[in-house]
Amino acid sequence: MIYLPLPKGRARTGEPMRKVLAFVVHYAGAPGGHPRGMWHHFVSTAAPGKIPASSHYAIALDGELYRFIPETEEAFTHGAGAAGYTAFARSLFIDAKRGVYPHDKSIGVEVCHPDASGIFTAASRRALVELGASVVSRHRLERWQVVRHYDITAKLCPKYYVEHPVEWERLRDDIMRAAKGRTFWSFAGMGALALGIYSLNRREA
Repeated sequence: MIYLPLPKGRARTGEPMRKVLAFVVHYAGAPGGHPRGMWHHFVSTAAPGKIPASSHYAIALDGELYRFIPETEEAFTHGAGAAGYTAFARSLFIDAKRGVYPHDKSIGVEVCHPDASGIFTAASRRALVELGASVVSRHRLERWQVVRHYDITAKLCPKYYVEHPVEWERLRDDIMRAAKGRTFWSFAGMGALALGIYSLNRREA
């Protein structure tokens, strides 16, 4: 995992994460993109007059995992725009002070994709399953809490997995299968990722 911290500012407020209620999957939107490009985009959204955007994680086409914001902080991953939030989001992310506010109650990942279909590469899908299993295990999430951006805002994201719901359910199943029955970082191949996440969550950026 590569730690590429966003600077503190409007796109990374440093506000603490509350109880994690969902793991949210996004796609990058632009085919052939890279997490470093996303980082620059997120930094640009911190400028006055722009809508801040950010994400905890991003996954490259080759499956390399990038971390922009620690899981202990909120990230602006699931903006609703003019359409507003779905009934699902309104029921899950309600905040007495701020209304529907998913940013400090969910962990988001942006996944790069090679073409306009939005389908993930085999490598990025494997990395997503590993990350998702890690998040699910550590935050004790259930299957219904592994969701798409679409489920929160009705936006066509991640495109391929909105247009192919069977593939989304398979991906969801793979994440839950990988997480099922795990003790704290006991699975082969997950130790390094787990240790890295565990350490970075406590590290000063």
